[in-house]
Amino acid sequence: MDSLKKLGLLAAAASLIWLTIHPAIPADAASKTTFEPASGGYTLTVPPGSEEIYHTTTGIRFKVGQDFLVSADLYSLPSFISVPMKQYSAEQKKELDKFLAKIQDDQDGSISQDTPGKASGQTRAEGRRTGENAGAPAATDRQRPIQGDTYQFRAVPKEPARTNRPFILGRAYQPQKNSLLVITVRTTDQNADAAHQAIQAMTSDLKLSKVRYTDVNLLTVPKERYHIEIPSGWRVYTVRADNVLFARSLSSVHTDNMMIREISDDSFRNLGSADASNLAQAENEFIEKITQYTPNVTILRHEPVTVGDLRGSLSESTDNEDLKKAFIFNAYLLNPAGKGYMIHFQTDDTINYDLKLKAFKQSVESFTLTRDIENKDLKTVSSRTVRQKRPAGNSRYDG
Repeated sequence: MDSLKKLGLLAAAASLIWLTIHPAIPADAASKTTFEPASGGYTLTVPPGSEEIYHTTTGIRFKVGQDFLVSADLYSLPSFISVPMKQYSAEQKKELDKFLAKIQDDQDGSISQDTPGKASGQTRAEGRRTGENAGAPAATDRQRPIQGDTYQFRAVPKEPARTNRPFILGRAYQPQKNSLLVITVRTTDQNADAAHQAIQAMTSDLKLSKVRYTDVNLLTVPKERYHIEIPSGWRVYTVRADNVLFARSLSSVHTDNMMIREISDDSFRNLGSADASNLAQAENEFIEKITQYTPNVTILRHEPVTVGDLRGSLSESTDNEDLKKAFIFNAYLLNPAGKGYMIHFQTDDTINYDLKLKAFKQSVESFTLTRDIENKDLKTVSSRTVRQKRPAGNSRYDG
């Protein structure tokens, strides 16, 4: 591609101001795409060349290059702050910051109001490297208050050195007084200024709309080729590895977690290739194999399972640590080559455990492999596509 043509493509995408992030935009990715979740609430412009990690009924997460991670999701606000932001008292503003901290990937971090820049011209990253408190604005900064129903903030991880993308910039919107749309850009300290440009570009034509209730929270993962129904209201996120997904309940009473990751082990082929006549035996042998070198794990119950064309195992165990009892529910779903997925649930809810267990099993049973999903560039995802009925689990894992 000659330099003039490249400049023309970059100029066409300049309204997104993603040039500092992704300077070489291929010709077939120059047009904008948009995302609208099945729940409604907003329509978001997605920059060219993005790679989707997942989308749910309420949100999306994607990468631009390797350094920029973008998320958008809807949340139900606690009743105390379910009023227009512009009416917030000082106490309600504190509660909003607590809520924003709770929904971050790193729940132990802090939230501070974002500032538009220093009078000295020093970058935000340079300021932190010279010892400035990362969680507080500099004395020369002009404070940016909540503007109408919009609030721009900084989320600071508790341990930035252990975070791949420690610079986290977010914007919060209220499509309705009891709902919150949170859009975040995560990147490196060196790209702090580009993050400000990026979030401004993505939200410049953001459209807010009425939020629709959906009774199914469908998680779709294009690159890993599956979708699965997860408990309603759970938040999905990633940590250091973008191909390992986590989810958690936002309940303040109990700790409920989920993890999904791909696995591949030749020794698991017997279970993955079992049929009805020998599935129980193969599952018993599988349980013995995975617990052989883990004496601290006690399996309470286990059973074989068939989900679509995958064979596997469901097991329950407990973990007692610091007098806190946690129930663990693991599912392994495998193909004849010993490749597949591990789905892990954990809860400390001893009172409602039977109900939680039922929900966990239903989630595993909804697991469906998808065929022919494009994983190169993020495709436009319409609410109609997300809301369509989940297909029967009859596709083949071909990884």
